[in-house]
Amino acid sequence: MFRHILFPVDFSTQSIDAIRPVRDWAARLGAKVSLLHVLETGNSIDWYSYLALADVESIRNDARRRLKDLAASGFDGVPHLAELKEGDAARSIIQYARDNAVDLIMMPTTGQGRLRRLLIGSVTAKVLYDADCPVWTDAHAPDELQPASADAPVMCAVDGTGHSAEVIRTAARIAEAAKAPLELVHVVPSPWLDGEAQPGAKEALEASWIAEARQKIEGIQARLGTKANVRFVFGELAKALGEEARRSQARLLVIGRGHMHAALGRLRTHVNAIIERSPCPVLSV
Repeated sequence: MFRHILFPVDFSTQSIDAIRPVRDWAARLGAKVSLLHVLETGNSIDWYSYLALADVESIRNDARRRLKDLAASGFDGVPHLAELKEGDAARSIIQYARDNAVDLIMMPTTGQGRLRRLLIGSVTAKVLYDADCPVWTDAHAPDELQPASADAPVMCAVDGTGHSAEVIRTAARIAEAAKAPLELVHVVPSPWLDGEAQPGAKEALEASWIAEARQKIEGIQARLGTKANVRFVFGELAKALGEEARRSQARLLVIGRGHMHAALGRLRTHVNAIIERSPCPVLSV
């Protein structure tokens, strides 16, 4: 499954806080970890003026030292290496993953404070959009993150499309590695949020939607050989998933990211909102 984890670090509090879950998942999965720090450079006049005044080599050496110390103290006992790159942070992370057979990127969302917690950091957002491999992000609102209990499930959001098989397969393997139960959740959008409908029409449409989704999901599970319980909930996608993750005290929420590159796709406009509302880390496949 995941054998090479890329962990971008910027020495922020959020990066430091992410060390423990990255190390724990690497140990569970038997994966090696590459710590990557990117010295961001630019092409502006201000940047070249800064280079003329700053001792760039000292900055590089200090970053290498901090990265080496972080790797040694945080990942003792886990195969790891530390590398320093220069350039645009998001592009450097994505390119490093492509060039080094990385199959999972684990990074914080950088959400903090009353205002910043509402938005995913620009680097994380770009990586989510352009990375070829799955991306793990921590709980966006740190005050909501609770230690997972021994029986806390891995929760997997499914929509019944072709990409659902890959998402369920990944979630099942992670649940097995974590010795955790697997729960599938399908969100049924409410057909009428406002306005009137004929008596019974809404219930009939919802029942039809559930029956069609159940048939698709059961078919996928039959092909994969999984037998996870499926729950159907109603409402707006990101809000409903966040509430379900909170209700089940999930240790991880696995979602599909396959539509991020499509011209139209339900998750394209919802993946950031799902991460922002989730009380637990999110793995975007």
